[in-house]
Amino acid sequence: MCVDAVTRGDVVSYEMKALNQLGWMSIGFGSSMNNNTSVVVMWPNSDGSVTLSQRLAAGHVEPRLDPQPSRVATVSTHMDISSDTSPILAFDVPNDGSTVAELIWAFGVTPPNSTDPSAHIEQHLDAGSFTLDLSKDTSGDDDDDDQGSSSPAPTSSMSATSSSLPLSVSSTPTDSPTSSHSSTSSSASSSSGSASASAVPALSSPGGQSHQTILVAHTVLSFLGFAVILPLAAVIARWGRTLSNNWFRAHWLVVAMLGLPTMLPGWILGPVLVSRQRHKHIVNEHQIVGVIILALCIVQMSVGTFVRLRGPPTRSGKAHPVRNILHVVLGLAIIGLSLSEVFTGVARTMTFSSNTKRLFTVGCIIWTSAVAATYASGLLRLRRQLAQERLGWHLPLPTPPRAPSPPLGVFAAPQPLRSGSPGRPARAREGEDDELGDVFRHLSSGGPTSTGRAHALSVVEMRELQGPLPISVRY
Repeated sequence: MCVDAVTRGDVVSYEMKALNQLGWMSIGFGSSMNNNTSVVVMWPNSDGSVTLSQRLAAGHVEPRLDPQPSRVATVSTHMDISSDTSPILAFDVPNDGSTVAELIWAFGVTPPNSTDPSAHIEQHLDAGSFTLDLSKDTSGDDDDDDQGSSSPAPTSSMSATSSSLPLSVSSTPTDSPTSSHSSTSSSASSSSGSASASAVPALSSPGGQSHQTILVAHTVLSFLGFAVILPLAAVIARWGRTLSNNWFRAHWLVVAMLGLPTMLPGWILGPVLVSRQRHKHIVNEHQIVGVIILALCIVQMSVGTFVRLRGPPTRSGKAHPVRNILHVVLGLAIIGLSLSEVFTGVARTMTFSSNTKRLFTVGCIIWTSAVAATYASGLLRLRRQLAQERLGWHLPLPTPPRAPSPPLGVFAAPQPLRSGSPGRPARAREGEDDELGDVFRHLSSGGPTSTGRAHALSVVEMRELQGPLPISVRY
């Protein structure tokens, strides 16, 4: 960030120019964040307003709201947040007569989720200290030719832990263009006088309509891929394994044929949006979690492919190996992070109004609850799943089963007919017992009782089952 100071009689105007992604910017009046240093924090809101919050810094913790600041700051008209690359936030404070101002600065890339001056502020990305020369009064000059002191704060490449960095003091005209002085702002102070908000033009996006189109495409594709299709694949795997042995095929088709074509383009459009805004990558919560989700997806799909290639476990092995459990745990973690990304994405999108964000948030809560309830109800069938697995039911097969060839000896080669007409066996030689003739003759004559007949049938059945049968058992 870059800081300009302009003295106009009894008022000093401070302009903070963002050279990176704008979340919030702050200036403190002192040399360090100790002894209740007075700081002014500003951030833009989604409705086009700007919040000014005066706080007290007491160490390396979040500054608390100052209910009665010694010098009340107000939003300045010399502000422009519609700039494509370097938005400017500005405020005015009463001049205390100092000719040299010792200041501290800090900035973050994630704006608070509220217009409330006491809203939580995420930790700064970088911070430091500097001095400005306020000895020249420019109250008689035109606003477009303001003379003042300008000092660039250290960029984010500097260490955020550096306690101070002396900077050169300049009395040259500021580099801020004329367009940075906005005349359409109006301020409203809070009851305590410690905060104010200004209605300013809405944030514009680089590229205009094309940028908005990319943003909508990123939102729609990412939501469909990560928040709809992935949960659908998990529900299919959870419920389908107790209904059919084709559940894995359906699970794979949903992920590969529907999920990947939507998830990958949607994810790629995220960095494209950041690059078009000339912002840094992987600096806020939404971006960091997005990268984590992509990495977990790669690992999870690799584990799933390995599980498929290894095939289902054998009877001698574990029913649920570690690789299978890891695949399930990673899948649930990805879905949980993806659903949370929906909320952060809605909160960080500056083009949505407050009412639109509220509507989207309610819809996301309903959808998340529906996904969780559907999957949790599938866990009630876990006992049934385990019982079916012990019987070998509904287990996905690596390849379609192939009928085995009959064992030798089960179907012996046909014996030549000894006598009689073709197709009829010859009568047994006299004195030769085939162990079946008596049984059939006895049954055909109606001699035995029902008990004897059942016993005879069992004899025939046992006789026929003496050899191994070509039975295929599916695991």
